[in-house]
Amino acid sequence: MNSSLHLLRLICVCLLLHSLSACRAGFNTAEDRIDNPDLWVFTGAGSNWVLEVEKNGDGFELTRSNRPGSSVTITLTGTYEEFTNNGFTLLTVTDQSGTSDANSEITLVRASAYAAFLSPIFPDSSDEDDEDHEITPMVAAANCGSGDASSNWIRFKHPIDRQSAANEPNEFGTLTFDISAETLTLDDRYDIDAPTQTLSSAPLGSGECDDGYIDQSNQNTHYLGVDDSALLDLFNNDDDENQRLFAMDKSNIAANTDFDSDSYGILYDGATSGDRNFPIRADCVSGTCTINRVTDVEDGRTVSQGAYTLLLTNVNSPSTGFISGQIRLNSNPTQSQNAVCMLRSSATNQDILACVAKSPNNSAEMLNIFLVR
Repeated sequence: MNSSLHLLRLICVCLLLHSLSACRAGFNTAEDRIDNPDLWVFTGAGSNWVLEVEKNGDGFELTRSNRPGSSVTITLTGTYEEFTNNGFTLLTVTDQSGTSDANSEITLVRASAYAAFLSPIFPDSSDEDDEDHEITPMVAAANCGSGDASSNWIRFKHPIDRQSAANEPNEFGTLTFDISAETLTLDDRYDIDAPTQTLSSAPLGSGECDDGYIDQSNQNTHYLGVDDSALLDLFNNDDDENQRLFAMDKSNIAANTDFDSDSYGILYDGATSGDRNFPIRADCVSGTCTINRVTDVEDGRTVSQGAYTLLLTNVNSPSTGFISGQIRLNSNPTQSQNAVCMLRSSATNQDILACVAKSPNNSAEMLNIFLVR
């Protein structure tokens, strides 16, 4: 009798401990994160980043691993503050594990639950080959979906030798995902120097989709988000030549004024001295966007020094959802370069304008803009 009672007590204690462990903050699997209603969860490349943000609190966790599903190598935790007057969110890192070099503050621009864009997680580097000075776009963590996808994409991590034939797929284009074959194909590809000339398609191979990731044997990794959003990480044996693409679902553009309004975001210019990316505010009127650097994300204060003008001209060009034009320096309007943007209009999420261009500071370098309104 006593032994039976003792066994019953042990079972009760084990059940209690199990229930307590299940109530701890954080989840062990990607599926748990995706299905957690209390978190915004985003995934991104470089190597593999996962951002978890509390919806009803002020905490966040940002982790890095070498591949999806592998052991976490870096963990950053802290608190965040969302500034509703301008749309920026400031992540304040209070604890670092696996590194001591991360920035103490990271700017986040979140497009509802669809996508997120992070300023550099680590300090800028004078080494132009160092990816840590680049923006980290992320898509909402999602399952693998149940249907085919068709999206537009732009390149945001550029190879050093962008003209090399080995470094295709070029700067922007369209892609499809075949759910039954689990294959991704870059159907149309375009070069920013000839933005209306279609290049040949580029199959990216196949791979099993698991928890929203396609991890291929050639070391390409693809992240499938919601509503046809995606991040494609294209591996090259030379790290300096790796490429990354950001994809969104296609939205028909009625006019070049469709994005007219104030918006906020992050800009990367590979030709600028000092910080090569920074938070920005854009004021778009009649398809002309004045882009100023934000010096204080809390109050949205801007400076006009180093400002750009983005001219949105040709709608649905070269295909649906793209708008092409020019970007120039306000300090020297003659320094203009081709720019192509993809626009996502949404009734349920915020609108996104994502652009790729050659830098008006130096046409040998590339420029990216991510704006949310």
